[in-house]
Amino acid sequence: KMFESRLFFVDKLIDMGAQIILCDPHRAVVVGHDHKVRLRAGRMSSPDIRAGIALLIAALSAKGTSHIDNIAQIDRGYQNIDLNNPKPEVSVSYRVSIRSLRIDVEGKTSVPHLWGLGQMTTAGSAHGSWVHGDGLGVAAKTGLMTAKAMAKYIDDAELGEINEEQVEFFRKRIYESAEYKGEFRPDNVIRYISRLIKRPEFSFNKTEESMNALLAELQDIRSKYKDLIHLPKVNGHYLAKAIELRTMIDMLEVMFEVFKVRKESRGCFSRLDYPERDDKHWLKWVIVDNKSEDGKPHIFFERIPFERYPFKPEGWQEIEM
Repeated sequence: KMFESRLFFVDKLIDMGAQIILCDPHRAVVVGHDHKVRLRAGRMSSPDIRAGIALLIAALSAKGTSHIDNIAQIDRGYQNIDLNNPKPEVSVSYRVSIRSLRIDVEGKTSVPHLWGLGQMTTAGSAHGSWVHGDGLGVAAKTGLMTAKAMAKYIDDAELGEINEEQVEFFRKRIYESAEYKGEFRPDNVIRYISRLIKRPEFSFNKTEESMNALLAELQDIRSKYKDLIHLPKVNGHYLAKAIELRTMIDMLEVMFEVFKVRKESRGCFSRLDYPERDDKHWLKWVIVDNKSEDGKPHIFFERIPFERYPFKPEGWQEIEM
């Protein structure tokens, strides 16, 4: 039995020329080529360990040069594969995961009545960081942590009246994309944006100018959203992808507005126009909320409480805010 959604990576194999029919989330029919037709090269991203190794094998057998993103997923499960061997026509790249939902020691976010759990909360939050391979452990740990606080809140809370207007507003917002008549499926646009943001000028070689160009393109996609996509009348997966696309644009705009503010390079965060690490000015938290009056992300800074940390950076008392 396959875990839910484990087979959805086969669309990448189909793009390479594989004859695969995805029957449901757990079953697929594979039609062999009998060595008469070769797979064609393509660009793809490894969603997990097993799917990643399947994509790597497909890339090795395909004609041409393939590019596989998020290769760290493969590397952590198949360490003995020589990913640096120049002989196969396969190139690889790494992708940085951003998991930055702020929570306290009980899992509460800064939004009233909202708790956070899972890996999205485990970078710089109250209970530690995240390493490859511990997804289930982090889910269990944060789930147990937040469950106690949520149970107490539910016991003490009084249920209010249902706001029917609010329900109707979100119902329309969720389902309106089913009526769009654009040219592209939402997953095609998601794939385009995913490839776009991995270009060097938008990732490890980003500058103020390149980030402004990316934000302009995201705004253009947003403005054409209703005329850009359509949803095949198959199942709810494409509706979920339409919602994911809209959320993806929202989050990327927030991320790159924050990237523009941080004028330094640090760890996996790199800027070509500010290549040096700057502890004096930027060893602090950059916080985003939605309290801006113009509807744009509200970005502000917060001091890191180093006096509470057992290990402190040199000169931490002189860090500017």
